Amino acid sequence: MNYFKENVKFLRANKGLSQQQIADGLALGRSTWTGYEAGDSTPNISGLYAIAEYFDITVSQLLEIDLSTNVHLIPKEADGKKSKKVHPIVHPTVHPNPKNFQLQEGITISMMVEPSADYLAKSAVIPITDISVAAGSGVFNSDFIENVDSLRLPGPLIKRGATYLCVKIKGPSMSPTLQDAGYVIIRHLERAEWAKMPDERIFVVSDNEGKSYLKRVKNRFKQGFIVLKSDNPDQASFPNFNLNSDEINSIWYVEWYLSAKMPNIHDQYYSRLQKLEDIVDIWVSKNK
Repeated sequence: MNYFKENVKFLRANKGLSQQQIADGLALGRSTWTGYEAGDSTPNISGLYAIAEYFDITVSQLLEIDLSTNVHLIPKEADGKKSKKVHPIVHPTVHPNPKNFQLQEGITISMMVEPSADYLAKSAVIPITDISVAAGSGVFNSDFIENVDSLRLPGPLIKRGATYLCVKIKGPSMSPTLQDAGYVIIRHLERAEWAKMPDERIFVVSDNEGKSYLKRVKNRFKQGFIVLKSDNPDQASFPNFNLNSDEINSIWYVEWYLSAKMPNIHDQYYSRLQKLEDIVDIWVSKNK
């Protein structure tokens, strides 16, 4: 369930601020904030992150947790200063109940099901959004995003206290590594982390125009830019390109990949080999 509408209303009241004060603090029009509280609209990724940062919580908490019943997640202010960010503890303890299933006579498997309430409380809920990230020339997303569902990951699979989203891949430029219409789970990188980004890893990069790219990245921040590369062997259709640091709005690290399509690297290899053989055969026939 998406608790965004309820949470922004609760967070504002919890701070004792008016709608105008919140709108001014976030550089928004009051009607925009009123629309959020009324459930008429939802901000884009940058807007969600700005609101979460303003209230010192994560985007996941803002969207997926009813904060009115989990007030311990909201940082308290002391001596007029904000306390450090408080995040849920993400160390799940699973106490599943085994159930036995007989495949055929003499063969039985035991499946572990029904995770404990403690596990459900401590694991992380990742919003699945309607945002697409282009494995190509970039894709513009709507100013407003919608959570179409959510998934839950246990603590050992995520970085504690980080902001995560699950987004859809659009386009074939990262094939065969990542397939079109699959999903990636991405973790937001603070600007201070950009210079230390691991080289040749896959990231989602959004620029100041609102385009989002899913690419393998060469970290050249020391020179003031990054190189965005495709894994697709068709480099003529998917060439590398650069983005200057001042053109970048946000960077998300791709940590997990979900897809119903299994990559067939052998097929790509043999297809290219067949094309090469065809070229050789044509050349030989012309030069006999």
